[in-house]
Amino acid sequence: MKQWMSRILLGVLAISLSGCIASQTETKITSDGSGTNTFKVGLGEKALGMFTSLGGSEAEEPFANVKEDIAAYPAEWGATSTDWQETINGTVYKGVKVDMKFANLAMLNEQLGKFMTDSGGDDSPTGQALSNMQVTNDGDTFTVTGNATATDLAATLKDQGGAEMESLAGQVEDPKTAVIVWQVTLPGDITESSPAEITKVNGDTVTWTIPVDKTATYSLKAVAEKGSSSLPLILGGIGLLVVLAGVAFFVMSRRKAAPVAAGYQQYGGQTYDPNAQQNYSDPNDPNRKP
Repeated sequence: MKQWMSRILLGVLAISLSGCIASQTETKITSDGSGTNTFKVGLGEKALGMFTSLGGSEAEEPFANVKEDIAAYPAEWGATSTDWQETINGTVYKGVKVDMKFANLAMLNEQLGKFMTDSGGDDSPTGQALSNMQVTNDGDTFTVTGNATATDLAATLKDQGGAEMESLAGQVEDPKTAVIVWQVTLPGDITESSPAEITKVNGDTVTWTIPVDKTATYSLKAVAEKGSSSLPLILGGIGLLVVLAGVAFFVMSRRKAAPVAAGYQQYGGQTYDPNAQQNYSDPNDPNRKP
């Protein structure tokens, strides 16, 4: 089966439009190794408009083949595809979003490999940007690894297409606007990540953004200790404060509501027995006891 991205990027447009691609992979993993995969792939709005103007069945629905391939994925993956549109760094991308679920890391790794293979191709520079993506768990830590290949799309366009191709590419988005990202959320804070040049970490989430203005290769890696996320600690602390506040409120309420013994009344903080004999006397009586 020929890769669907290659089918979209036909003939002379293969290189020029490849610079207008958005390819985002979002992987979310829970502590038991299950989770979800979301793949977003699209073309810049200008490039897509040029492509559809060429006519033909694929021009009418550029991502129809993507949806057909996704429908043939294993049933246990629960793969679904929907139309997708998003503005990224000022460029409007339109394409398809694919959602899948996995029951374990073996299924996750199979999904990553399958989708990257289907979306790649020799005539799609961005299609092979990510490869050998996998996640392992040794019981205490989750480790994410993979390879990334950065391509200077503008230079590739000039070298392989010549002046005519450069002129054609000038009618669509700048190749430097291409977006290639893999984001992974793990069940614990990230304790190790590389390479620093293209890696961003936010708590339990690591994001790799592959450059499109240089040629380079990278080895990706991220490590997270299982269940080390600070979120449960924060939530636990808040819960403890709520409990302590409730106990304090209960104690103060009981104090305020404490009953006075039968037959006694309180005045000004002192308790008096109304049945006891009181010494009332005339304040002007010289025999009055103080």
